[in-house]
Amino acid sequence: SETSARLSEDHGKHNLSEAYADLAPNEKIVEPVTPEMLRGYFVDWLGVAEGLGPEECIEALRSLKDVAAKEGRDDYSVLAAAGELYCELAHAVFRCRAGELAAPGLDVAEVFRREPLIFAWGVGSRSWLTADQCVWALPDEAPEGWSSQRRPLDV
Repeated sequence: SETSARLSEDHGKHNLSEAYADLAPNEKIVEPVTPEMLRGYFVDWLGVAEGLGPEECIEALRSLKDVAAKEGRDDYSVLAAAGELYCELAHAVFRCRAGELAAPGLDVAEVFRREPLIFAWGVGSRSWLTADQCVWALPDEAPEGWSSQRRPLDV
């Protein structure tokens, strides 16, 4: 994916899963080697990380935000890349809570309250928001005269 390629270039992380995904069977090997077998070798035996850690995901979001600003990008490609990173971050936090990954040296929720790292496509002039500026979805109906300063994240 575009995000994986950019992370590989920017942060020296190489996606072995993608590299071996199209592994063609070799007629010289009696038992074909599959990507699942290689995953066990790399992850279980060699200790290759299962995915990015929380700090790496947050750093990648910061980098995506900076690159998007420099290139003047505020489009669906940024939304897709940010979405991939949010999913990766969720998996990383889950692995930390399950004890499969060392706990991050930072409070992930606090980072999102302090820094505008939430990409909200199509919400006007601001495309990167803090957690306090967002709500997942505003109610369909609200009392007359009521309004929220938060922006809905339904895209």
